[in-house]
Amino acid sequence: MANKPSIPKGTRDFGPEEMAKRNYIFDTIRQVYALYGFQQIETPAMETLHTLMGKYGEEGDSCSSRFSILEII
Repeated sequence: MANKPSIPKGTRDFGPEEMAKRNYIFDTIRQVYALYGFQQIETPAMETLHTLMGKYGEEGDSCSSRFSILEII
């Protein structure tokens, strides 16, 4: 039997009802920000292990075991 794919620990899926609520809230926030001249940017949802280690130094050691599976080349 094939294994069911799993999502990374600490993340979750949002169903249609939850997404409708989230989209309403985020759309409202975007509209208010736009009124004040802010522009949207997009940043990575996950970082490479190299980036995490560079930002956090020795504190990143505890992250390395957690993120080693997610390391992106």
